[in-house]
Amino acid sequence: MQDEKPKRKRGDRNLFQQIGDTMRERREVQNRETRLILLGALLVCGVIGGVYIIVAGIFNAVETNNLRTAYGDQLAEMCDPVLGGTADAANFPQTDGPAGLLVLRTDSTNRHAWHSDMPADQEASNADEVDVVVCVDEDWTELEECTYTQSSPDGDFTADTTRRQHTVSIILLNAATGDRITETELVGGMPAECPANYDDLDTGSRQFISGERVTPNDFVIWYEGIS
Repeated sequence: MQDEKPKRKRGDRNLFQQIGDTMRERREVQNRETRLILLGALLVCGVIGGVYIIVAGIFNAVETNNLRTAYGDQLAEMCDPVLGGTADAANFPQTDGPAGLLVLRTDSTNRHAWHSDMPADQEASNADEVDVVVCVDEDWTELEECTYTQSSPDGDFTADTTRRQHTVSIILLNAATGDRITETELVGGMPAECPANYDDLDTGSRQFISGERVTPNDFVIWYEGIS
């Protein structure tokens, strides 16, 4: 006589179904929570980005208004855009003492941060004191891109870093006539070489290896040599 297999009770099936339903509900709740978290993160990033744009716009508008009030529209717009024809040292204004400087950002109606770093006897504070307008345009020149192969539990991947050098294009204009006096490009320090290993990069900024920036003092030294 064959032994009969024990029959699974209906209650056991209901219990398994309940467990399965509970696990599915938990997964759905977790999925909803994950979606909500991602949505919240996107909203926060969007709000922060929007606030930054608004604040930057307000700052630029205030600075433009202050610039026009202090120096007048003609001087405020002299670097936006830069005109003046061919540069000629003969266009340098004749002054009794050091020429007063107004330092502006190229293609804008904002003062450049260097303006407040000019020597006290050359930092023009109003239109009557301006003899030379300085148009400043900062940029970074990419010198080399270094690629590293990294390993992870999911397989190998590549990571890049770029060596770059700070450059500043400068144009001097006669404030009274708008004629170009001279122009030059100042370059900052050379960046360090790419290290042999990616992990040896500065963890704070692995995207770039940057050289030292051009400083206001670098400009003053150059300007003293040509004025």
